[in-house]
Amino acid sequence: MHKTNVINTKLEFLESRKIVGESDLKTLTDLAVKGDKNFFVKFEILYSFYCEKLLQKCPDLTQRDLELCAYLKLNYSTKEIANCTKSSVRAIESRKYRIRKKFNIPKQDDMNVWMMNFENTVKSQKLKQLPNNDFNTKKIELQKFADFSPYPLIISENRENKIINVFLNDIFIDEIGYDLKDIPTIDEWFTNAYPDEKYKNEVIAEWTKKATEKKENEYVKMKAHITRKDNKKNWYEIKSTVINDINIVLLVDIDKEIQFQAELKRINKNNDKILSIIGHDLKTPIANLMSLSSLFKSGDITESEFLEMVEAINEGSTETLGLLDNTLNWAKLNFEEIQTKNEVTNIKNIITPIIEVYKTIINNKKITFNLNLDKKFEANSDPELVTIIIRNIIPNAIKFTPENGIITVKTLKNKISITDNGVGMSDDKIASILRKNYSSENGTENEVGFGIGLQLVMNVCEKLNCKLNINSIVNEGTKISVVF
Repeated sequence: MHKTNVINTKLEFLESRKIVGESDLKTLTDLAVKGDKNFFVKFEILYSFYCEKLLQKCPDLTQRDLELCAYLKLNYSTKEIANCTKSSVRAIESRKYRIRKKFNIPKQDDMNVWMMNFENTVKSQKLKQLPNNDFNTKKIELQKFADFSPYPLIISENRENKIINVFLNDIFIDEIGYDLKDIPTIDEWFTNAYPDEKYKNEVIAEWTKKATEKKENEYVKMKAHITRKDNKKNWYEIKSTVINDINIVLLVDIDKEIQFQAELKRINKNNDKILSIIGHDLKTPIANLMSLSSLFKSGDITESEFLEMVEAINEGSTETLGLLDNTLNWAKLNFEEIQTKNEVTNIKNIITPIIEVYKTIINNKKITFNLNLDKKFEANSDPELVTIIIRNIIPNAIKFTPENGIITVKTLKNKISITDNGVGMSDDKIASILRKNYSSENGTENEVGFGIGLQLVMNVCEKLNCKLNINSIVNEGTKISVVF
């Protein structure tokens, strides 16, 4: 290869590395979700190399094709792309099919993964455009190129059935932290990069499988959570190729992309949850109330029959109002719109009105409510968020306490405890609650649950940096404590 070509290749490789910041990704996401026409303009600025190489590989791509490739690279699903572009799912599937044909993407390959890997594949291929003279010249050129590369890079050799690391570029040492003394062999690299033995074995097994299955002139590539020398963990896409007896391993930091994708999934999950609650859990009790009032209005039930149902209407309204309040608070908390404030909070002033709201239900179930509240008990916390916690724990205790049961609310030092003699919970159920993987159940009188109360309590406790303790015995009762 001519010297000028080598320099051009290196310059193009350096230019291809564009670090996309978190704020840029957020702006891009906002534009995408809104279906803003400036979405692709912004994408093309941030990922100019990616767009350029797409057109080089497939010159007949249209503007709409490039926009779809942009959404795929950002890991949007077909349904999400349809929502953002105000298109039908069928139309997006059709366009994806045409793009798959244009790029000759195998049917079994996920198009999102293919598009996300496309740019890194092109960048890594620059490594193969090095001079191919004698062995020693090649090693020297590789090492020079490795230092010029903007990515962490390992060069190693096969020596007597053992892979010896012979060179690490400066970026590898600066970013990953290890030097040749730390990782003289590939085995030592695996030991340091993956200190968890189980995870290391999983990585080695996947790597070996990919290396065995790869076709000629293909790279081995995979994503892995690498532990750097400073013990920080980052997601990297690892690419490896072999030139004669020389192994080249390239590491591309994809940590921000992984976090971005995880955040996008979290937002979508929150949206789905809210829509589910509004579409079903809120709609059903409101519809029941409307049906009842319609019956009375049309004269299908008498006034005395209606009055008998007033208590049920009151309970249903209380539950629906509680659900609506929980849904709004849960949404705000998940979208980080709730700001905490620390001030002296009188717990008795919070607990007493909450019990008053549920007085009808308490009386109907003939529950004895014992209040052992220290008048001087105060917590340095956010009164509104503490109210959310108590307003969910007390109704939960009422819900799972049988007729003639007992509920005790007690404050002591920096702790509030709510104890009932209800149905109790198993250790497995407590563990699922603490893992935020809990589905609601109906109460002792078939009271309906909505599945977000305890999740909300957990999230608010995290926001306030207070501790939630749950102790329970099946058929004996439950004690939930909040420690400030």
